[in-house]
Amino acid sequence: MGKAYILIFEILWSLTFRAESALALRFNTRFLDKIKKISKDSDNEPLKKAADGLVWKLIQGIEYTRCKIDSSLIIAIYIYIYIF
Repeated sequence: MGKAYILIFEILWSLTFRAESALALRFNTRFLDKIKKISKDSDNEPLKKAADGLVWKLIQGIEYTRCKIDSSLIIAIYIYIYIF
C-alpha cells in the first residue's frame, strides 16, 4: 500500500463533507473495519495519517453530519408547510 491508497483516502475524506457520502461510508462496516486496521497496523506514516483522518471524520464527524441532515430536513419541512 502506497501513494495510491493515500490519494484514495484523501479523496474519500473530501467526499465525507457531503452528508450522504459520509453516511454511506460510515455504515459500510467492512470498509470502516479495513481502514481502522490500516490506521492501526501501517508502518507507512503518510498512509497511517490519511487513514486516521478518514476514520476520525467518519466516526467523530458523524455527529456533525447528523446535525446538518436534521437541520436540512427541518428547513425542508418549513418550506413545504409555508408553500403548500
